[in-house]
Amino acid sequence: MFVDAPVFHVAPSQGWVNDPNGPLFYNGRYHLFYQHLSNSACWSWGLSWGHVSSSNLVHWTRHPPALLPAQHGSDSDGCFSGCAAVLPASEAAAAGLAGRSAHAHAAHAASTATGSNAAAPAAADTGPDAADAGADVGVPVLLYTGVVLRPDRDPSVRPSSLAVSELCIERQLAAVAADAGDPFLLQWRKLPGSWLPAPPPGLCLNCFRDPFILEQPCPCNGHTWRVMVGAGIRQPGTGLPCAGDAAPAAAACADGKHSTGWSVPAAAGRDAAAAAAAGVEAAARAGPRRAGMGTALVYSSKQLLSGWQYEGPLCTASRAEQGVVWECPVLAPVPLQQRAAEQQGHSSSFGATAAQAALSHLFSISCGPRGSGLPGCVYWLGRYAGGKFDLPAAAGPTLLDLGDLLYAPNLLTVPDQVGSECAAASSQLDG
Repeated sequence: MFVDAPVFHVAPSQGWVNDPNGPLFYNGRYHLFYQHLSNSACWSWGLSWGHVSSSNLVHWTRHPPALLPAQHGSDSDGCFSGCAAVLPASEAAAAGLAGRSAHAHAAHAASTATGSNAAAPAAADTGPDAADAGADVGVPVLLYTGVVLRPDRDPSVRPSSLAVSELCIERQLAAVAADAGDPFLLQWRKLPGSWLPAPPPGLCLNCFRDPFILEQPCPCNGHTWRVMVGAGIRQPGTGLPCAGDAAPAAAACADGKHSTGWSVPAAAGRDAAAAAAAGVEAAARAGPRRAGMGTALVYSSKQLLSGWQYEGPLCTASRAEQGVVWECPVLAPVPLQQRAAEQQGHSSSFGATAAQAALSHLFSISCGPRGSGLPGCVYWLGRYAGGKFDLPAAAGPTLLDLGDLLYAPNLLTVPDQVGSECAAASSQLDG
């Protein structure tokens, strides 16, 4: 082992790593995914989703990548960040996706533990909790942003996090566990097309990426899914194009069909691409409001993989220090003295006292990595309900990490502990 290699923190055996993605607890195991390049020590196009799993959040087993860019697909130049969920059995059946009961999981785990898979943990570290036997555990789903470089773009041009959309088309894609009975979830099957529609054509956006589930179906929210996607509203006068200036572009999907994606028109060529990226950076450094205002767009649906309707912004930045583009937005309830059912699914502040409701949720966004001149990762404490976060009345923004190392956190709800959230973030060490 290299002397300077991480010992405690999750890391791949080699290559580049950044945002943690889709933390998930499923059938007795924790799964964590992350942005990864196995053949480079620097960021580049072609990011995959690395994958590790654990039974205790301390000892982790590395697995093959869960998601890889598909040639000629809607993610041919990168599987960008996102989240994970478990599709309920009823929704899975309606979508033609078969799940397995915990009995089937236990049998599969036992056969895996006694087989020839040398990478698998010991048998005691593989099986589901016996108390869950017989329960239908649904089907794991990964929601992520797929990117495709524009045909007139030079892949050697690296964009800033504020100008990715100047070089590529971003779509919200999904993959499901190919074998829900595999305790390690080693195989994933991508679904054709985009599960989420493009933003309304009138919005002038810098980006549209990093989906995060705000609410899961429960009685207190009318059995509704809600999701938000990080974005930035581009300000007029920057000289840069907006998403609403052109019709959506079409790109071939893995199944050979075409799907609508969100795109920003721009002049052709490497120089134009570099200038666009530099223009956003320069505007941001001069004052973020000149380049735009960060936001997160909220959609709702009765089904996770279809039927989504745009509701509007969760909230929008109003001051320079609140960011130009909101990357990897996350929201979580702050534990209050309220019923467990009212906290299920990050649903709302209802059920708390008036004083508690004012600071009932934590909302965090990543404004720009180290060296960007932007505040990094910040959070607010405030009230959330029905797809809206009251940012003007919230306390913040406050740096999530005073050492300015952590970026793009993602959240995992710890099972059997209502309101308990575990955050994972990338550490921006300079090597």
